[in-house]
Amino acid sequence: MEDWVLSAKKTRAERESACTTCRKKRRRCDGLQPRCTPCALNDERNDELSCDYTTLKARQGRLELLQEKVLRLEAQIGRLQYELRMRSGGASTSYRLLRITTLPASSSVNAPNPVISFGVPPQAQLLLVGFDPLIGSWWKTNEAPPSGLVNILVESFVEFEHHHTYDPRPPHFYSSLYDPNPQAGLHPALRNIIFLLACAYRPGPLTALEPVFLRNTMHDLTQSLAQADRLLDYIEAYTLLTVYYVHKDRLHQAVHNGGVAMMFAAACDLHTLRPPKWSGKPTSLLPPPHSRAEIRRRVRVWWMVYTMNRLGSAVTNAQIDMEDEKILTIWDPPPDSRGYERAPPRSVSSLFIRDSGATSVYDDSANAIRSKCVALAHRAIHLGLGAVSGST
Repeated sequence: MEDWVLSAKKTRAERESACTTCRKKRRRCDGLQPRCTPCALNDERNDELSCDYTTLKARQGRLELLQEKVLRLEAQIGRLQYELRMRSGGASTSYRLLRITTLPASSSVNAPNPVISFGVPPQAQLLLVGFDPLIGSWWKTNEAPPSGLVNILVESFVEFEHHHTYDPRPPHFYSSLYDPNPQAGLHPALRNIIFLLACAYRPGPLTALEPVFLRNTMHDLTQSLAQADRLLDYIEAYTLLTVYYVHKDRLHQAVHNGGVAMMFAAACDLHTLRPPKWSGKPTSLLPPPHSRAEIRRRVRVWWMVYTMNRLGSAVTNAQIDMEDEKILTIWDPPPDSRGYERAPPRSVSSLFIRDSGATSVYDDSANAIRSKCVALAHRAIHLGLGAVSGST
């Protein structure tokens, strides 16, 4: 048995050290340089150049390879389904006048202007102008997508932003998506997951980019965590990855992601955001917020994490990752500091206290109402399941 293993290892080593010509012809190669013996004896190359000993690339893991194949098949199915709908429904002749304008490189960090005339959906834009989203080599060389493509992706993401929050992101957030510098602005993990969701929301030509952006997202998330770089971006990106898994009906993966995002957000004290300090323990992984815009973003990210976690728990009957009593973050920061004098800070646990007034939504934002609805729905489902199991 040991001889067989040693022989197999030796054969593998010989194969990897063979020249490219011998590998192509599937024959033994002694690895001599500048020319191996088989190539010299067969006189296959009259130029007398040395053999090429390029090392074989490491094979992908089987699971990674299968996942990539699944994504590509899903992309092909989505494209075929959309093209079928387009052929059956027909396209308006006015769409032929479509024009797509791209931003010059010098204006990459400025807020984009509307890029599409006549309000044509992004997937129709690509089909009608015959644009291939994989054109060029940016997706092979780890470069930023061209600004014209970013315009389409941003428009798609904004249209479906209400799927995970009712608190719209400010314009400068989307402007930063055009900045190709990975060291400035948003972390590349957040940028790539936004592009990934934009592709997933629009089945058609954009689905061909899903494997590219998913691979980049997973790599950038690992880098962000390893370097503790822009951790708030990491939490938001990880939560949006949960949204992507839900969109793809990968519920178990989504529930797992939602639990991890909840625990990491708690480690960053996002569950204790309330006046007057707006920060948790001194050992928090995040520094204290430096502006009201930063406070608002942290509150928005927390309720994104919370709603995805509770919805996943309700759908799969999984255990929650944090009790409601430990959550202190207010529903929504008021427009100015004087708002706290009119309304004391309340959070999830106050919803279940009689006469607390927390269920009143008169002054609430749409995002606060959404979060309260999720909290109440989860509690109702939990009590209902408990009553059923207790009666049996």
